[in-house]
Amino acid sequence: MSWEMVDEGWGRRAADWAALAEPASCREYVAVHHRLGVTTGDRLLDMACGSGLALELAGIRGAIFSGIDASRNLGNHPAAVEEAARVLIPDGRLAITVWGNIGKSAAAWTMVPFTWTTEQQLAHQADMVALGRPGVGESFLDQHGFIVDECFEVPCALIGFTATKR
Repeated sequence: MSWEMVDEGWGRRAADWAALAEPASCREYVAVHHRLGVTTGDRLLDMACGSGLALELAGIRGAIFSGIDASRNLGNHPAAVEEAARVLIPDGRLAITVWGNIGKSAAAWTMVPFTWTTEQQLAHQADMVALGRPGVGESFLDQHGFIVDECFEVPCALIGFTATKR
C-alpha cells in the first residue's frame, strides 16, 4: 500500500481543500506555532504542506519557511518523518498533528474527502488517522529517531506532537 494513494482522495479535490477545509485548520497551525514558540528568524520546513496556509501563518510570526508536499496535489508520506530526522540539526524539533477523536469534533465535516475514495484508499487513510490513538504517534516518532517532548490536544479534535531529534 502506497501513501501516495491519499492523493486520490485529498489531492483530487485540492482546490476544494485549499478554499474550504484548510482554513478550518487555522487553529491547528496557530496552536502548533505557539507550542513551538515560532518567532522571527526561525527556520521551518512544512512537509505535506498542502496549499501552504500554515507556512503563511508562520511567516506572519517572522519565520523563514519552505514547504513541500509528497503528492502532486496534496498528501502525506511516512518517509517524510525519516527525511526530517535526516536533515534536522541536532536538537532540531519536529511537530506533527494527526486526527484525535473525530466523533467529538465540530470539524468532523473536514473528513468528507474520505467519502471520495475507494475502500482500499480509505483503509490506507485510516492508517494515518490511527497515529492519533494513545501511544501510536509516540511510537511512530520514536521509531524514526525522535524523542517526543509532548503530546497535546488542539481545539477541533486534533492531537499534536512536538519531538526533538535524538
